[in-house]
Order: sequence, then C-alpha cells, then structure tokens
Amino acid sequence: MMKAGVFLLLTVAVLTKGQSITGPITQDFQTWLSKHGYQDQDFVRSDMGSSGSYGGKTSSKEKIVHQPVIFIHGNSDAALNHGGIASGWTNSISYFLSQKYTSAELYATTWGDANSMEASFRTHDCTTLLRMRKFVEAVIAYTNQTHVDIIGHSMGVTIGRRIIRGGTVSLQGQQCELGKSLASKVDTFVGISGGNYGLCNCAGIEAIMAPTCNKDDGFWPGDSCGINMMCGFAISPCDATLYSSYLMSMNSDNKKEGKYVFAAWSTMDDLIMYQDNVWGKPTSSIPTATDKKIYTTYTHMQTKEQTAADQFDMVVHHIIFRMATSQAPTTERFHVLAQLEHLQSRYTGCGHSDSNKWDWLTNQHRDTSASIAGHPDHLTFMAVGKNYSRERARMELLNKMIQPCGLPPKKTPLDDL
Repeated sequence: MMKAGVFLLLTVAVLTKGQSITGPITQDFQTWLSKHGYQDQDFVRSDMGSSGSYGGKTSSKEKIVHQPVIFIHGNSDAALNHGGIASGWTNSISYFLSQKYTSAELYATTWGDANSMEASFRTHDCTTLLRMRKFVEAVIAYTNQTHVDIIGHSMGVTIGRRIIRGGTVSLQGQQCELGKSLASKVDTFVGISGGNYGLCNCAGIEAIMAPTCNKDDGFWPGDSCGINMMCGFAISPCDATLYSSYLMSMNSDNKKEGKYVFAAWSTMDDLIMYQDNVWGKPTSSIPTATDKKIYTTYTHMQTKEQTAADQFDMVVHHIIFRMATSQAPTTERFHVLAQLEHLQSRYTGCGHSDSNKWDWLTNQHRDTSASIAGHPDHLTFMAVGKNYSRERARMELLNKMIQPCGLPPKKTPLDDL
C-alpha cells in the first residue's frame, strides 16, 4: 500500500475564507484565445464549472494597471476552490483583489482533473508542460505586458520552473520542445512548498510503485547520500546524490526563473514531512532564490492558503516580511530596516545605500556614506516591539514607507529594543 504522504503528494485540503471568487476566464479572454489559436487547449475548463479557471478583462478596452500574476497549482488541486482537497487559489486571488488588482491582472487554469485518487499517477509529462507553457505565453500576449509574475505551489513549482526555462524535455520516451526561455519576461517567481529535490516519501519501492515518484520525471529523491541511508535524517554531510532526472536538470543549470526568485516552505509541512528536508537540504529551496521564507507552524496546505499577504509582498515589493522583536538577533533586526529602506527607495526615489543588496547589513551597522535626499527632519524607520502583531507591523511598514527620507541617524530606533 502506498504511503499516505505519497498518495496525497503535493495536494491541498483546506476550506477557504474571504470573498466569493468565481470563474471561469472572462468572455473577452475566451474570444481572444479562440482568435489566436488556443481553442484546443481548453484553458476555460468548463467541465469544472466556475472553479476551472480565472482571469481576463471584462472588455477589450479595460486597462491593465498592475503586472499580471499567473498562479500554478499543485497535484490534485484546481484554479479555484473546487471542494474537498482542491482549494485552488481562491484566497490568494481574493487578497490581490483587495489590493486593487482586477481579474485582468490575475490568471489561473486547472491542469489535471482535481481528483486526489489519481494523485499518485501524475508526473511532469509533456502534455502538462506544453499546455501550461502555452497558458503562460497566452497571458503574456493577451495582456501585452513587458513582465508577469508567477506563483506556484507544490507540484506547480516544479512545473513552473521548467516551463519558464523552455528548451527540449526528454521524459520516459517522450520528447517535447517548450521553446525559448521566458525568464526575461518574468519579474518575480515564487515557489511555495515545491519538491525541488524530490520527496523522501518517494524513496525506495515507491519510485517503482507510484508513477509520481519515478526516477525520470517524478519526485524520486535518491536512495542514499554518502553513508546516509535515511532520506529525512541525514546524519553525515553529503553533497552528491542521484535523484529525479527532471529535477536534477533544473537544479544544475543555475539559470534564474525571473529577476526575483523567492522560495517558501514550512518545517511543519505534513505532506513533505521531515521538516522539509531531503538528505539534509530543504527540498522546497530553489538554487537561484533571491530570498526565502520559512514558516514554523503551517501545514502543507496552509503555506498556500494563509500566505497571500506574503505572496503579495514578494511579487509587488520584492521583499520577504520578517518580524524583529527585542529577543531577535541584531542581524534580524537590521534586516527589517533593510526591507523598509528598500520599500522606501522604491516609493520615494531615495534610500540609504543599496538596500536591494543590503551590502551594509553584513557589517551590522548603518552606512555612513548615505546620500542626502528628501526632508532631513523626516526619517523613515520602524521599531518593531515584542507586542506588535504581524499585521500591525505590516501596516506600520506600509504606511511609513512612503514618507520623506533623509540622513541615516547615528542611532536607529531598533538599537534600544
């Protein structure tokens, strides 16, 4: 019998909250797809009713203000909440809509049939890769925007990374050409709880019994690493191990999936398990990541359903929000300032040092050579105390980031925490 962790591999199971979000993609987008040769791709997924797809303009004259976001779901999931374990991107889309996005700027389609009983049979096959690649290409062309953002969850991460890369894919006797790289079109790629280095539940006999765990285009993590024989508990350092050919190919080329790449996962993931580790390495980490977000309480499903605000921060502000408390290490408290200054420089055109790279953060002190800009009597900093809730801290940051900025002080508000 298959392990439960494999059977429910990269699925989600949570009822969503918030405003009612319904699909499918708009009539304007459907008309455009038909005119441009995409009618055979069935991006609408009318067989799934109003949850099979989402996105599109309400009319051809509608203006697009924000960079379009494309959501790619995981194994046995759907574009929107389809009931049962297929919760879709309803929560995330609801949050983005609350931040003044429109359906013309948010896109998702269902790959697969959202049937969890078939989860163990799904692989990174050419049919899925080609169809999702065409969906991304269609959104880029339809919106006529210079860049898009892509957010993937679970198996959607490893599908998304591959279709962005393009090129020729050879899988279990199949070969398909995805086209040239789309990385130059992607501003931000967010990978949430992806099995980038395989899954420990796919080791051993599961690589033979469950297609989704196979050694070619599945999630096989390898059966040993050095002297280590237990995937989730590597007790001896090891670097080299053979694992899924599909995954190894992506992880070895060092090509970024976009200008900004973020990875997120939870050490309490109940499907990936083992604190997200595969031979001592977080399997949800991405080699090219700009930064990472690690949750300590979320389940596999919650890393998608309860992180919409973080997803928004990553694609819009290109930051990962972190709390700094009086108990936090000095480097962590300065990290909050670095994020704030990065936001400040984006919204006011000024800031101290290269906040995007945070060069001065390593030295744990303020850059004394910062340029003078804005109003010297208005400094934009935030002290996060131990009694601040996460949302209040977020609002403090967002409210203050658009204030005028000036010289860096000799003493920062966080110094007294």
